[in-house]
This record gives sequence, C-alpha cells and structure tokens, in this order.
Amino acid sequence: MDAAKFQELALRTERPIDSEVVERFEDVAGRAMFLFRQVSEIAQEADRLKKFIFYGKGGYSSDLEEEPGAILRAEEDLRMVHGILGLVSEIGEVIDCHQSYWDGHVETIDCVGVLEELGDIGWYCGQLASAAGSDLGVSYEAVIDKLSERYPDCFSEQRALERNLEAERRRLESKIDGEGSF
Repeated sequence: MDAAKFQELALRTERPIDSEVVERFEDVAGRAMFLFRQVSEIAQEADRLKKFIFYGKGGYSSDLEEEPGAILRAEEDLRMVHGILGLVSEIGEVIDCHQSYWDGHVETIDCVGVLEELGDIGWYCGQLASAAGSDLGVSYEAVIDKLSERYPDCFSEQRALERNLEAERRRLESKIDGEGSF
C-alpha cells in the first residue's frame, strides 16, 4: 500500500475536531504545552545520543541516571535503536516547528518544517520496518486492517475507549506471517 492510499484510509478513522474536543483541550492546554516542552528536551537528548553512536559526532556525556547496558543480540538490534532514537528526535523537531507559534513569536506554524520532519520520520519508519524484516507497506496494510475492524464506518469515541488490545494483537499476528508479509 502506498503512503497516499494509507493516509486516505487512515483519515477515515480520524476523530473530528468539534466543540467537545476544543473544550477538553482548552481545559488542559497548559499541561499539553508543558508536556511538549519536555518531549522536545528528551528529543534533543536522543538526537545527541544518536549522533554520537551512529555518526561519531562529538563526545557524549549525560547527567541522566544511567540504566544498565542492553544486550544486543544482532545488528538489527542496533538498527532498531537507531530508528527509535531517530523517531524520538524527529518528533521533537515537529514540536519545535510549532513552538514559536504557540509561544506567540510568529504568526503561522512552520508547515514547511513540519513536512520536512515528516519525511525524516518516514525515513526512520522505513529503517525500523526493514530492521523488523518487512516494509512500510505491510505496516500500512496491518494498521488499516486493524482500524477497519475497530471503526467499520467511521471514528467512534466509544469504540476508541473500549478497544480489545489483545484481540487486535491476535488479529495482526494472524495476518502478518513470519516473513514480515501481510
């Protein structure tokens, strides 16, 4: 499945923005902005770590409490680490594209920057799919299958809240074969 078809089918299940959503957001907007700033800081740390490990850029030291080192079992493990750090980093950059607007420093959101970062996110998603032995098309098909089952006609708040994650997982496992194909 190509990206345009995925987007078309996925957006069928998007929650419409109505007065209830706006009201709930307004109730927690300050908390959301605080969370976005925290995510942005974590993303910057992930970017520094990614650049040190994978590109040899600069030294790396962290004042964060260190966790015990992970045991890497294969080259694919490091490719997954690279993809995960890249996604975290790029999500922070998407937030940064919005932050000046939210802070009132500019009149519009940097949509060019958002689209650039989405391309970078796509690159890391492709890398992760490859490291998992598959491709994004399989991922797209799997999520559309899951969403079609969850929301047969359109988004439903009730269905969103009453998801059966175990059944969804079993359905995905039955559809994705051991070769990473759908």
